[in-house]
Amino acid sequence: MLVLLLISEIPDTLASLNCVWILFSHLNSVLLIATNRGVRNQILRISDLLFSNSRNNHPNLYI
Repeated sequence: MLVLLLISEIPDTLASLNCVWILFSHLNSVLLIATNRGVRNQILRISDLLFSNSRNNHPNLYI
């Protein structure tokens, strides 16, 4: 009976560990962007280029 109980809980445990790992990996990138000024400025510069291209309809790929 104990074996069946443990086997039934394994998928829940694996799903929980997988969820925690995915959340941790995303949190790691968010913390990197939030705390590293160089990375944050580079991402803001890239996003500014992407959104300015959609408004102006001409390529501006110089960084």
